[in-house]
Amino acid sequence: MSIRNILNKKAFILIISFLLANSCETGDSDRLLNVENYWFTTADFYFLHPVHTFKHLPENYKRERIESFIDRQLIVYKGIDEGYLKLPGFKEEYRRFQKRALINFYFDRTVLDSVVTKHRLLNRYESLDYDKRDLYTFDEYAAVLKERLIKEFSNEIQERYLKTVQNIKKASGFKSYPQNIEGLAKIYLDTYVSLRNDSVFYAPFDILKRLHFEKPVYQINGKDITLKKFITKIENFPLALPNQFSNPEVLNEIIEMVAINTYILKLAERLNFDRDPLYKQRLRNQKFSILYNLVIRDAVSRKISVSDDNIYQYYLDNVDSLYRTKEEFEVQEIFVKDQKLAEDILKKINRGEDFQQLADTFTERYQTKPRKGYLGFLRADMYGNIGRTAANIPPGQHCFEPIPSGKGFSIIKVLSVKESQPISFDDNRGKILEDYKDVSFKQKRAELIQALRDKYNYYVDYSKLIN
Repeated sequence: MSIRNILNKKAFILIISFLLANSCETGDSDRLLNVENYWFTTADFYFLHPVHTFKHLPENYKRERIESFIDRQLIVYKGIDEGYLKLPGFKEEYRRFQKRALINFYFDRTVLDSVVTKHRLLNRYESLDYDKRDLYTFDEYAAVLKERLIKEFSNEIQERYLKTVQNIKKASGFKSYPQNIEGLAKIYLDTYVSLRNDSVFYAPFDILKRLHFEKPVYQINGKDITLKKFITKIENFPLALPNQFSNPEVLNEIIEMVAINTYILKLAERLNFDRDPLYKQRLRNQKFSILYNLVIRDAVSRKISVSDDNIYQYYLDNVDSLYRTKEEFEVQEIFVKDQKLAEDILKKINRGEDFQQLADTFTERYQTKPRKGYLGFLRADMYGNIGRTAANIPPGQHCFEPIPSGKGFSIIKVLSVKESQPISFDDNRGKILEDYKDVSFKQKRAELIQALRDKYNYYVDYSKLIN
């Protein structure tokens, strides 16, 4: 497969992934949660808890999700209240998402809507069984149907996507200059080699910015674009790009991707897609997500104290409940397919006949027959009924009745028991560290939420979600 096809495939997959994640229409925008006179809406809620998964939950589960929503939005409001919207980190991440979302929204409206049409959605809804339609209105279930149709018609969507890109290239008059790009790639490679001996590390894009190259690398709308102008476009480009600038073919595809998607951004703005309510809701959802993550980073994650002493103390506090080996049972088995035969063998054992000799004679399990039915050491959660039964048999004893096992019946004897033992700190340090961080995170997040519930005045209109 060519580099061009690979990049086109990746771009298409990214767009489809975005559409699947955002295919749900926002629905009712009624005000739901007020925090210090700042409103969060039912659309905000249904972004986190889609209506088709929420509507028919028992009331106690609904209230749990509403309380979870309150907790999350209080954290979001803390970010708004404390000026996170003005932070450079927030602005940069949000700016990139705005552009990325607008590119995807353009393809949503021009490609996706031409395949996953309202007519197809309605037909699919009408084909649902009556009980399903009785549970959900079309609008409530449209997101589920849309996701299914996107997957079902993915090939058609991809074909239309590629055709749309070709049409845009033609309309914009885009053309690259392969000879100039090949020369640029060579200069980049030479510069990269010359800088390898420096003690300073240079990222690929930083090397590209150091180059002096005056020839145009592509043309669009009749205008030649030089490396200097192209670099400014890369700096503002919202999508991830390969960094193989020394490969002329890859560099050409990078140039094409940047040029065409930059053109699409302007086209989407001319079509007023940036004013569409659904696009604005997507921006709102992302704004809240960024705020939530930044506040959690500062108020929770960065306040977790990780030290050898803390981790070891956590290990000592939890060694008996979390860091012990599981009890293991040494088991010998007689497996036969016929239940009557299993019952007869068990009678022989109860009369005192030797279990091992009987296993050698009768067991039919192919894998263990050479070992006279010896299964080795098992935990209670292994081999289904066999493990569970073994956990309740004292060493030296056998089961009281045949155990259904696969396509037959097993009679087992527990030869010995390997008791549970503490796992040493050094042998399990990695897991202990992750457990400590996870528990600390949940504790500090709960403390933050309680503090915010105490600090802010808030009101939630439960009637908007619970009838």
